[in-house]
Amino acid sequence: TVLCTATDTSSNAASCSFTVTVRDTIPPSINCSTNLVFASDPGRCTRSNVTYAVTASDLCDGSLAPTCNPPSGSTFGKGVTTVLCTATDTSSNAASCSFTVTVNEVNLAPVLNLPGNTNIMALAPWSGQATATDADLPANGLSFGLVSGPDGLTVTTNGLITWTPGINQGNSTNLVQVRVTDSSPLAVNATSLSTTGSFTIVVGPVLIITANDTNRIFGAPNPAFSASYNGFVNGDGPGVLQGTLTFSTPATTASPVGVYLIGVSGVTSTKYGITFVNGQLTITKTNAPVVLGDLAWVYDGSGKSASATTVPAGLPVVLTYNGNVAAPTN
Repeated sequence: TVLCTATDTSSNAASCSFTVTVRDTIPPSINCSTNLVFASDPGRCTRSNVTYAVTASDLCDGSLAPTCNPPSGSTFGKGVTTVLCTATDTSSNAASCSFTVTVNEVNLAPVLNLPGNTNIMALAPWSGQATATDADLPANGLSFGLVSGPDGLTVTTNGLITWTPGINQGNSTNLVQVRVTDSSPLAVNATSLSTTGSFTIVVGPVLIITANDTNRIFGAPNPAFSASYNGFVNGDGPGVLQGTLTFSTPATTASPVGVYLIGVSGVTSTKYGITFVNGQLTITKTNAPVVLGDLAWVYDGSGKSASATTVPAGLPVVLTYNGNVAAPTN
């Protein structure tokens, strides 16, 4: 307010007043951060506690505290986020600026878990499961594969390991290497990372039990069958096996001449993988006595036939009379 007074020489005075208003129309000055780029926190798709500095000042008010959204110290998701900052003075003059915060995803390698070292039997199916964990969020897709291992061993993409050791793989130690690979298409360091691990499979020895070949003559009973063993180790013998060795054959005393299978089975082992091999029973020809009967008849004009029996009984016999199959009449 401005007060003005006028006084004459007789000391008479008159006064008036008016106001002078000074308006602040100049906005503050604001200085934003430069654009910022960060890697995501380990195992996350975000970056926590992102801090930055933004300053502002005003001709009338001096230093000001800008307001930013998101504020300094916030957690930012992966990708590009725009930060908007505003400074306002006491006259409601405002100034704004913006900058970006970019968070790039960083891929971490998966952690592989494999079966422990394993002892198994030859010729018997075995399976194990490989698993893995991934610290990335969201979790990456994982795929398993075989790096190296014995013939016949397989690993599916979901980590199932299967193997049936063959007869020639007994009594062996086998190193198995498995790899797990993740998939992170947006990662800045690597779109896929792999981890490889290994374990050992020890396969027990193989025991081959073979039925021994034998023979007999036609009509005779089957002989006592026997077997031979191949593959015992460390001084072992049949006594370490469980069960009773048994034999089988389709041949009977009436079976004709020929070759017949001898099957063997019946024993098991906790130490050996057992494979059974069939043998052969050969039935050969034999001399069969033929006894003739009805050799004396009283003549009556009709044909008279002789009879024949065999040992063993029932063998086919063809009778001829002086080279003829017809029975004589005189």
